[in-house]
Amino acid sequence: MEYLPDELLLLSFRYLHRFDLLYTFKDLNRRFQQIVEPYLYKVNLTQANLSYKHFRLFVKHILPSHGNSIRSLTVSGLQLFDLVRLHLHHLPSLESITLKRPLIDTVRSDKLEKFLIQVLRIPTLKHLSIDYHGGIIFELISQYATPNLQTLKVLHSYDFYYFGYVTQQSPYLKRLSINLMSTIDLVKLFQVAVNLNQLNLSFYTFADLEVREVPDTLEKLHLEIDFRLLKSKNNKKSLHQSNFHMLSKLLNNFRNNLKYLDLIVLNAEKEFSDFDKFHSLVNSFDQLETFEYDIRTKYRPDQRFPNVDELISANSTYSIYTNPRPQPFDTSFKRVEFEKTKLNSDLTRSQLLVATSLDVTDGDFFDVNLPSSFELSDDLKLVNLNKIHICKSTIDSNPEIRPFLSKVIALASNLHTLVLESDIEHTLLLLKQFITSANISRKIAEVQLIQQNFFDDQDLAFFSNIAHIVPNLKSLSLTLHKEFSVRNSDIKKLIRRTRAGFRKLNNLTLKLFDDDVHSDDRDMLDSALESYKKSLNELRHETGESLYWSTDYNMSGAFIIIWM
Repeated sequence: MEYLPDELLLLSFRYLHRFDLLYTFKDLNRRFQQIVEPYLYKVNLTQANLSYKHFRLFVKHILPSHGNSIRSLTVSGLQLFDLVRLHLHHLPSLESITLKRPLIDTVRSDKLEKFLIQVLRIPTLKHLSIDYHGGIIFELISQYATPNLQTLKVLHSYDFYYFGYVTQQSPYLKRLSINLMSTIDLVKLFQVAVNLNQLNLSFYTFADLEVREVPDTLEKLHLEIDFRLLKSKNNKKSLHQSNFHMLSKLLNNFRNNLKYLDLIVLNAEKEFSDFDKFHSLVNSFDQLETFEYDIRTKYRPDQRFPNVDELISANSTYSIYTNPRPQPFDTSFKRVEFEKTKLNSDLTRSQLLVATSLDVTDGDFFDVNLPSSFELSDDLKLVNLNKIHICKSTIDSNPEIRPFLSKVIALASNLHTLVLESDIEHTLLLLKQFITSANISRKIAEVQLIQQNFFDDQDLAFFSNIAHIVPNLKSLSLTLHKEFSVRNSDIKKLIRRTRAGFRKLNNLTLKLFDDDVHSDDRDMLDSALESYKKSLNELRHETGESLYWSTDYNMSGAFIIIWM
């Protein structure tokens, strides 16, 4: 390899995992060190193809020896907090860190707080992005962040108040991306971030307010609104005002500051499709140099708009936009995507084309039926569809759905996840019905079995049979029978079977209960989890630390998340 040109080496390196590449070639000689050095600059530990083997390789060998070269780090998952937290001192040059939401959405606030304090104390840190419930994030920044931290992105669910504990200003913060519960929180925000230059903002409720303390330094505002989700404060002033009028009043607070304005509006009202009316939003902005927008509306737009696309979508027919088109930052509600779509008679071709998830289960208020407005054609390309939830009882009661669903699966080129509601003995049958070709089987990377009856007395060939149908499976989720949670020796047997069956499996998630965790259940679950930890410790010693796990609760039960 010494005599190969750099271009050929770089081409060959595409076929190697980044961590294998770094471990093998980093210290071979000066030439190879210069070639592979850029692979260290930006490390993402949240990629789907990251196995526990590669994660341990990174933590045990690459991070201690070469952490000084890492500039950007992306992490996720409770297990990553436990491990990466112990090695932050190996990252003296870290400039950016992104903390993504873990596999289980709940995270102990004390653990997160300790981790954030360590992160904020990194002297070189310039950028922090956090996608968790983090009520004390601004208080921690004001207490522990260095002056170098000037860019912050914080996303969360909208049931949350940021500023309850904030007593100090954050004068060094220059660029902020945030989703707020209400526009009224802007008053407190500007009292904390007093020197903002750029604000990327989305919010859930409009409030009729005047913001008197907009920072003089604020020059750029990026605003995202989904009027389908937006709520207005029911007071006398705002109750009868249109969303367009409310937005105009909100923007008016910034008219003396802004040089740059980006506006993304979904499900916009009719006023937004009128060229003159729309541009009246910024007529009084004397300092404005750039106004970029992307407006999604069902109303046919004025011909004077520079760019108009007719979209295939159920809720947004037209996109009115500038070039370049502003890109959304708020992914917490997948604002620009459709979430779960139900298979029923009202489903349209347009809805199916933009659906990312298809639910084939009966609900409380509707039944599953074939769409009445269209039939599937062979040239249909369902490129957005990546997840399908199938209930066996629903399929059995509606046999005409089978051929339709089989065709959907065949047309979904990016499908990677199947959620199956079926008892264990019929799970294989359900997979065989819909995984009808090698092309389909190769693309399935995740299977979730959510029926609450998995136990240790299944057919020994169960996992190997599933692996034969979906050979590239990387993630498996099982909902365990209640008796399993008190028979602690079963977990070692279960892990051995999954390992033997799935050679490419990276993640195994076990859900112990499928109903609400009551106080009596919690004591029993705590005892079971402690026993599981003991069994897993024994298994880890037997296998030479080749697996890692974390445990957690959410509102519906207890979880064990195992990296393999």
